[in-house]
Amino acid sequence: MKQRPKIVYSAEQSALMWDRGAKGDTLHAIARLFDRGHSSIFAQSEPTGGITPAIRKCCSLSLKIAQREEISRGLVEGPVGFLVNFRLLSQQII
Repeated sequence: MKQRPKIVYSAEQSALMWDRGAKGDTLHAIARLFDRGHSSIFAQSEPTGGITPAIRKCCSLSLKIAQREEISRGLVEGPVGFLVNFRLLSQQII
């Protein structure tokens, strides 16, 4: 038996899988939609225990890339440069 190439599911396909699973469809029924075996669908749902994963989002308090770059440059300049950049950065955040 020849092995099929690995499939990378798109966001729409994953959403369809989770919706069908939440409605109570079997792994076999969901797998038929994608012309795959039920084990490939199980591999998608198994890491989260069959529970739809939460949508990932960044924390509003996390630093932006430009702010991280400023801190990095300040550390390279030494302690005095770091303090100056830190004070400027803290004014931007507040």
